[in-house]
Amino acid sequence: MTGQNNTIFLGRREEREERINWLADSRMHRESLKRRFVEPEGFRAADSVLRMHGTVFLDGNPGSGRKSAALMLLWSRFDDDGSCRRVAFDDDSNDGAEALDPNTVAEGDRLLLDLSEDHGPGGGTNLSSRLATFCQSVQEKGAAFVVVLPPGWQQTTALHEQRLAGVVKRLGRPSGEAVFRSHVQAEHSLDVVDRHTLPHLAACVADAPMRDIAELALRFVEVRRRDPHASVTDAFAEARKSAEDYVADVAASVGRYAPQQRALLLAAALFEGSHTDAVHEATRLMLEALSFSSEEIHLLEQDGIDTRLAAVDVAVDSHRCVRFGNVGYHYAVARYFWANHPDLRGPLRDWIGCCVESSMMATSDRERAVERFAGQACRHGRSEDLHILAARWAKSGDSGRANLRAAWAARALDHALRWDGDDGHVAQLARKQLYDWATKGADPGLARVMIEVSAKVVADQYPDQALVRLRWLACHEDRRVQIDAVEATRVLARDRRVYRRLLWRMSDRWIHQRRPSDVRLFLETSAADVIMRVAGSDIRALIQERGVRQQLVQCWSAVFALDDVSRWGEHVRGWLDTAADTTAGGVGVDVLVDAAGPEVRTMARLYVVARNWADAAPGVRGPVLERLYRGIAQAQGLDVA
Repeated sequence: MTGQNNTIFLGRREEREERINWLADSRMHRESLKRRFVEPEGFRAADSVLRMHGTVFLDGNPGSGRKSAALMLLWSRFDDDGSCRRVAFDDDSNDGAEALDPNTVAEGDRLLLDLSEDHGPGGGTNLSSRLATFCQSVQEKGAAFVVVLPPGWQQTTALHEQRLAGVVKRLGRPSGEAVFRSHVQAEHSLDVVDRHTLPHLAACVADAPMRDIAELALRFVEVRRRDPHASVTDAFAEARKSAEDYVADVAASVGRYAPQQRALLLAAALFEGSHTDAVHEATRLMLEALSFSSEEIHLLEQDGIDTRLAAVDVAVDSHRCVRFGNVGYHYAVARYFWANHPDLRGPLRDWIGCCVESSMMATSDRERAVERFAGQACRHGRSEDLHILAARWAKSGDSGRANLRAAWAARALDHALRWDGDDGHVAQLARKQLYDWATKGADPGLARVMIEVSAKVVADQYPDQALVRLRWLACHEDRRVQIDAVEATRVLARDRRVYRRLLWRMSDRWIHQRRPSDVRLFLETSAADVIMRVAGSDIRALIQERGVRQQLVQCWSAVFALDDVSRWGEHVRGWLDTAADTTAGGVGVDVLVDAAGPEVRTMARLYVVARNWADAAPGVRGPVLERLYRGIAQAQGLDVA
């Protein structure tokens, strides 16, 4: 932090502890953001435009919280708790689907396109026309679409050609003091800032980016938690000091230490908060990973762990856990080694792998190691190290026992997929890696981890890409992987928005490729109770939507074309069960008839299945059979009067 302009030099996401639970869904993120969000100038005007036109383009200075404002606009647009779908241009991992295909817009969609991160494909005219068509579809479907504009967007041909008058709203910068207070109150549950004067707060946050103000608030809270009796002024002073990063202090200290001491210092940084036994084990594993050799010293001649830690200015608390004296100092130590010793990055990756696999480590030790390593790897352009570790930890063993390390593989991928410390490049690489693994046939253990992160992380903001990956995993050579992938997709598809996206992809291309796995995926996810039952008093059943009905006909037609009653007969009976018990059941029967026609043989087989089904309870099922019979007769041009 400089004294002249009060600029806060803070790091990225890896420099703060994760405040939201791992694999958190959008509902949790929304509630977290809602407690901290401060409306900027222009927010209400942007909300009015969004409600009137369905689309709003947000302009504003970098660091002013435009992305958070975009999310809040989308979440407030509809009453339900659905997630926001990110529109992405990485089409190579999106199975060839156009990012701005108007056909992908569904009723009630919340759509976010962040052009400050993703400037899209080349070709200004093409992008301009696609944007216009997409916005029109959004308005027609009653969806909501927010676009975060890049700096200097007026010079971008594709955006300049858009008729943006009236739908571009510039957001101001929220009050830095208000943002700081909201974050402190959300974390601390106490209004300590409003009751005490912080003389340097206004100047400190006057021009700081929202991310840095949030980080400063978190460090302030951490100081208060460590020393509840410290005054607010002293706590804020220490928080500001920690923002200086201590890099110069770390560099000076490291220069005085012997190699073994440097290893101990770095181990303490990655495992700060862990027991001294864990730090000792981590240090030993690091020296092995680096092939460091030294003269053997008898155990009784070696200094104890407390003495060695004290020599590198690391304390041991009453619980035998290691602590640095200053808040955030362990981040500075880790960052120093990653930034100044590039040749160590590969060996340090292998070291973390060994630490997680060590029986000496507790679950909390592994959690710290993975999180802090992930931050350094992503920050220094080594996110592929997380992919390598994930594949290593997830690999299936030969014993047939549960792989306890698979959870850490999922966590490593989760960190990469949620990384927000750059322009989205790390997360995009992680999604691409998942796609490559899925399409090339991953190890069954890794495949099961991929199912988890695709369904619980990727699907949160990129449901289309999650569906693509799960679809590939559903045709994996391992039977258990197939079952798990289909089940994960089925659970996701119980969300009406996700099912619409799955059905569009299925009817548009997948089902026509005649893969048995695609047929199974369609039949298992197209549960009649999801499609035919009314979701609420004022919400019609999915099958009553014309587009859904047409797509179902296409998919069922492809299923019937397989000419295998044993494959679809049971699912047809399930449809008829629901049709007999819902007001929209007649439409479900019509879909089956339309899909079977005009093939006489297929309609005959469909009728036989329905007749046998109805014989079990003719009084209840008779009307359904009669509707199906009349539909088949009319399809053949027969008079059923």
